[in-house]
Amino acid sequence: MVEYLEGALKPEVAAPLRRGDYATAFLHLLSITMSAKYQEHWYSDVEEPNMVNAFMKALAKQWTAVFAGTDEQLQLENHSWPGQYAENDRPARAKVESMLAEFGKEVKQTGKEMAGHAYFQFPWKWKA
Repeated sequence: MVEYLEGALKPEVAAPLRRGDYATAFLHLLSITMSAKYQEHWYSDVEEPNMVNAFMKALAKQWTAVFAGTDEQLQLENHSWPGQYAENDRPARAKVESMLAEFGKEVKQTGKEMAGHAYFQFPWKWKA
């Protein structure tokens, strides 16, 4: 799973960013992140913590790059997610930032619980 997620970052996120297509990069990165968030076995049952570390660093780096774009470039509207999703609604930056912070806490907590090994302290540093 980690190999798949990490492999998706370059073509699906980095390539659109190089073209200045922040909206496409944002949508792909959000999809990759949501997949990672809801399929937690890849970081909670892991024998290769270095792979998780590498992915988390790469993911955080991509989020920092994507959030360098303006709301207009990301095609975000300035409202929070509604209770029911309208077909063309896009998530507001603050809601995505909140989800990322929650995801980072979950991964870090899981790392702390895994036998107390220092190498399971997965990094999650990104700047919005």
